[in-house]
Amino acid sequence: MAKHTSKQLRHLQTQCKPYQDLHKAAQARQPLIDSKLKSLSKSSKDTLDRQAAIAVFASGKPYTLYENPEIGKLLQMLHPAYKPPDGKRVASFLDSVYLEYRQRVKDLLDEPPYLNVIFDASEDISCNRIMNVSIEIPNSVALP
Repeated sequence: MAKHTSKQLRHLQTQCKPYQDLHKAAQARQPLIDSKLKSLSKSSKDTLDRQAAIAVFASGKPYTLYENPEIGKLLQMLHPAYKPPDGKRVASFLDSVYLEYRQRVKDLLDEPPYLNVIFDASEDISCNRIMNVSIEIPNSVALP
C-alpha cells in the first residue's frame, strides 16, 4: 500500500493548479456512469408508448415507425432507458385511442345548436372514389 497518499491527494486538490484544471476538464468531458443507467418505471414506459402510438395515428405514419434504426437512435439519445414500441405494441393502443377521439368528437358535435356539413367527392389516381366530409362548428377550432 502506498504511503502518504492522502497527503499527496490533499496537495493536488488544494495547491496543484495543473491537476485542478485537468480534473475539471475531465469532469466536463466525461458523462457520469449513472446517466446511462437510468431506469424507467412500467407506468412511465406505458405512458410513453401510448403517446408514441398517438403520434403515429395522428400523423398517419406506419405502425412500424419506431422500428427504424435512426428513429431508435434519436429516442435513445433523448432518453437512454426508453425502448420504443414495435408495430404490434403501437397497434394495441388503436382501439382505446379511437374511442377517446370518438368521444371527444361526439362531445363537440353535441354542443352547438347547428353545424355546417360540407361534402366533397373526387377520384384518386386509381379511379377510386374518395369522399371527404368536413364539419364546421361555430366559434370552434380544429380538433388536434
